[in-house]
Amino acid sequence: MESRFILEDQIDSICDRFETAWKSTSEPEILDFWEALPGDSTNRLLADLVRLDVDYRSKGGKDFSLDFYLQRFPGTEGTIDEILSAGGDSKCSTKVVVDLREADTVTR
Repeated sequence: MESRFILEDQIDSICDRFETAWKSTSEPEILDFWEALPGDSTNRLLADLVRLDVDYRSKGGKDFSLDFYLQRFPGTEGTIDEILSAGGDSKCSTKVVVDLREADTVTR
């Protein structure tokens, strides 16, 4: 049980660094923050990072699409589709509920 809390703290810390990078630079790369974690925590981290990325892209008026993420993270189709369409449960502070299955490209 303790290791679960350690992993959640690690995910939170990575997400905090990613948010800081978005605030201080333009468009940080998710791959620079996505790291292998035990169990399904790697997918959970990717989900949280994608949520944050979508949120900051939306706020910045930047275009993005479901394909944008699927091309960057092959093999994670189910995770990314689920994350972006439902919002899901996340420990990161920013929650985004965007259904990219409904629109090819989202611009705000």
